[in-house]
Amino acid sequence: MVYSYVQALTPYATPVKDVIFNTGKELYVYIFWIGVHHFIPQIYAWYCSTTIYNTLFVAQTNVCKGLRWLLVTSGDSMVAMWYLLGLWFMKKIPKALENKGYT
Repeated sequence: MVYSYVQALTPYATPVKDVIFNTGKELYVYIFWIGVHHFIPQIYAWYCSTTIYNTLFVAQTNVCKGLRWLLVTSGDSMVAMWYLLGLWFMKKIPKALENKGYT
């Protein structure tokens, strides 16, 4: 049964796989930041705020401050990623209009 689902999704997954594997190293930096942004809140909640003691005392340590810094920095990095993606699309629009004969 699972095999039939895999066969049905293969035509859709292959282009995505090609895009991921054929992109430059820049994309891997953003994938790294997305992973950091996903896992840091879970680590912070487990280490820095599981009990009242952790919330009062451990949350003020350098480790927890570093985890908060990673969360903010990864979020800012993802914002920059969307800005760059938007600029890249804006750069492609004139060429697409020219190819369609609108200019």
